[in-house]
Amino acid sequence: MLLMDGSGPYQVTAPKTQFIRFCVTKVTRWLPMSAEIQNNAIESRPSLLPTGDTSKKCLVLDLDETLLHTSLRPIDNPDYIIPIDTDLYYVFKRPGAEEFLIEMAKYYEIVVYTTSLSKYADPLLDKLDPQGVISRRLYREHCVQYEGGYVKDLSLLDRDISQTIIVDDWSMSYKFHPRNAIGCSCFFYDPNDRELDSIARFLAKHHDVEDVRDHLFAWDAKY
Repeated sequence: MLLMDGSGPYQVTAPKTQFIRFCVTKVTRWLPMSAEIQNNAIESRPSLLPTGDTSKKCLVLDLDETLLHTSLRPIDNPDYIIPIDTDLYYVFKRPGAEEFLIEMAKYYEIVVYTTSLSKYADPLLDKLDPQGVISRRLYREHCVQYEGGYVKDLSLLDRDISQTIIVDDWSMSYKFHPRNAIGCSCFFYDPNDRELDSIARFLAKHHDVEDVRDHLFAWDAKY
């Protein structure tokens, strides 16, 4: 997750906000979508994705603080340093991120959906996904602006919503489809983080369920 102004990404570095935000995610996760949100959803935008492999469910993944963390400040031992425009980004992969992508691609169509700009996200994803298992990339311009933030509207993907899961550390991102979400913890620098291992086991177990919305509550109950 990134906080944005109109020009680029700014990192969230206050660790105390992580627990508060994750708790809010837990509380709001199962609240029904209000009529106001439904009425504000975009009604006539073309599909963001071409026709996909209907034999697989669609797994939508956030980028920042879900799969990796970046910093503009020099930090020791980054996984890699990427120049973007005039800046250098120090990048830390979430432990197991590459393995997670490869394993989940066996069961799911992988889509990365970020609130970042493509000029920032693409170099990161090129490094993170050298095998090219990510099917599609969606960026800030593909999000819906709502209440001062960006929402990732899963209804615009042209995928069966009962077969679509989003993994994101920021509950605003899945405001329109909370029952389709796995709210993960934020990743910053922790080399002992094992969140993706837990999510991978959960997703592998539930990859063939009839309707994902009937099962994702188990993630909240366990984690």
